[in-house]
Amino acid sequence: MPGFDVTVWYGLCAPAGLPRALVDKVNADVAKAVLSPDTQRRLFDQGVEAARNSPEEFAAFIRAEVTKWAKVVRDSGATAD
Repeated sequence: MPGFDVTVWYGLCAPAGLPRALVDKVNADVAKAVLSPDTQRRLFDQGVEAARNSPEEFAAFIRAEVTKWAKVVRDSGATAD
């Protein structure tokens, strides 16, 4: 369908105010694990493409997703009944 783009994504979030040093350590440790050749191969076999981004890039991605899907919900007229 033209203009139709849906993807599944996974990410880690932490409470607001977490010390930046801890955010950076978790980000680096998770990236090291996820981007290891063995993990990459296992993910690829399941149709998953792992990517690494900074905490700021991930936050921007989440904001964009919320904006995109909020519009879809509004435009559809869906309600939470």
